[in-house]
Parts: sequence; C-alpha cells; structure tokens
Amino acid sequence: MAAMGWLRVGVASAAVGLVVAGCSSDEPQAQPTTSGSVAAPSVAAAGPDKPAHVAGGENAVTFDFIYPEGNEHWTDEAKASLNEAANAVVAYIVVPKPVTITYKVADDNEPGHLAQASSELVDDQSPGYFRTVVQQKLITGEDANGDKPDGDIDVNWNSNWALGDNVPRGDDESDAQAPDDFKATIMHELGHTLGFDTGILGPGSAPATNHPVFDEFVVDAAGAKVINPDYTFNTEFDPNLTGGNGGLFFGGPNAMAAYDGKPVPLLTDADWNVSNIAHLNGHVFTGENKKLMNPGDDGDGAEVRVFSGVELGILEDLGYTVAPH
Repeated sequence: MAAMGWLRVGVASAAVGLVVAGCSSDEPQAQPTTSGSVAAPSVAAAGPDKPAHVAGGENAVTFDFIYPEGNEHWTDEAKASLNEAANAVVAYIVVPKPVTITYKVADDNEPGHLAQASSELVDDQSPGYFRTVVQQKLITGEDANGDKPDGDIDVNWNSNWALGDNVPRGDDESDAQAPDDFKATIMHELGHTLGFDTGILGPGSAPATNHPVFDEFVVDAAGAKVINPDYTFNTEFDPNLTGGNGGLFFGGPNAMAAYDGKPVPLLTDADWNVSNIAHLNGHVFTGENKKLMNPGDDGDGAEVRVFSGVELGILEDLGYTVAPH
C-alpha cells in the first residue's frame, strides 16, 4: 500500500507489500489546471477554534510526541506548532472516550520532501479493509498496538519553515520563495494517518488484497467500485489510475452529499506516483476551492488549514463521528 507525504506539492511514503497509511509532503511544484479551472492562489484559512471532545463534552484527545533526543530543531516554538496542528485536526472529531495518540517524531532528509506521516493498519496482512491504528483509537477508543507509537511523523528541517500563523507570500520581483506553512503541512500529513490513504498500487503491479477503509469507496466516474469482491484491484480500471476514462473518485455517501451528489475527484496524474488516489484532485480543487488534502504545498505562502465539507464527509465515510460545524 502507499504511505504518503507532501512533495512540496504533497505527502506520501510508498512501500509495496506493506500497508501503512500516511503521506509525504513535497517541495512546491506548479500544478496544471484542468480546462476551465483557475490557477490556484495561496489559500489561507484559520483552523477550528475548539478542542476535540467526547459526546459528553469534555476535552478528549491528547497527544504524546516522542521527539528525537538532542535534536536542536525541535524548539519550544516548533513543538507548540506541532501540537496546535494536531489539535486543529482532531477538533473536528467526536471520540467515544478520552484517548492519547502517540506519534514518534523523526527527521525526513529525503530531497524535495517537506514531511511525511504514517500509521499502520490494525491488520496489515489479511485480505479486506482495515482502519489505521490512529483511526481505530479515535473511532473506538481501543489501542490496537499496545506500547508502540500509534503513528510516525518525519519532518525535513532543511525546509524553510514558517512555524506560526504569519506565513508571508513569495516575492516575484526578487524571486524570493515563500516559506513553507508548517501547520498546514502537518495537518495534511496527520489527515493521512486518520485513514485518508490508499493501498491501490500503480498500473501493472502485483495484486494486493490488504487495504485501508478508504479503498472501499474508490469508484470510477459512473460509481463502479474498482476493488473486486476478493479485494484485488479490477485491472479493467488500470487506465483510470493515471487519468484515463475520467480518472477515479471517492464515492462514499457522506462525501458525495457534500459534493452535490457526485463522486469526489481523486488525484490521478498521468505519470503514476504514490500521491495518486491518496489525495483529492488538485487540478480540480483550485483557487478558493483548494482543499487541505490536495497533493501539497504550492510554495506561495499560507496554505489551507481547515477541512472542507467534502473532506469531513470523507471522514464520516471512514467511520468518524464529526463534530457539529
């Protein structure tokens, strides 16, 4: 399955034969737009101003970040920004009981990456659809992996990070590139650990039958499921993986209800890469419609820091109870 990270446009980590939900964000790259779309300006939006909660109302989700010993990059400001990003993500979710989510933090020195995050599936061997460890804990309150961290977050400190809320735009006249939005990148990456990810591999890959829940809802433009009853990928849809026949979509009922009853476009770039399927289609969701779970940072200042109605619908389809918003 693919685990991802933002490529400064994106977040993904790929491992054939290993199902790990996650993504790596990459360095900014220009994204072509589809006919009739508008080139996306940077979209800044504040995160929700509320804590995660249980049905009864009290604060319910805390985080335990295991930092690398002696790493001078993790200043108090950086740690505060990471915690704020995590709290902004779970503020959308109602959990059945208080839980602590543990992430192991490390460096990501892959050239071109901003960051990557992952969470293993609760069963990464058997055929079927399975939640991530983080997803299972937030939905049920159950700890699926004992003393091990629930997920991993890797950050590339060679990037030019803006840790706070003030993320300036670039300057075309001086060719000065905008700093990278740390909070938005982390929120995007954590979205993958919540289960926004795929186990569908590229065209011609060996059959895989172990999938995150997300894959159960992947369909073509007509709503036909691309996963067979035996959990293998239907190779009739190989062209769709790279944009043929209209590409691929997320067809969960809650997501579609938030998208005028239509399946939600997923990324299916012509050159297969691990960001495909595991992100919303950044060529469709542009400008003011840009989404947090688009494939990455456009390199021009503050990025999206909120889940849209479509993305919240996807979370509901993945099994979450979404807080009123």
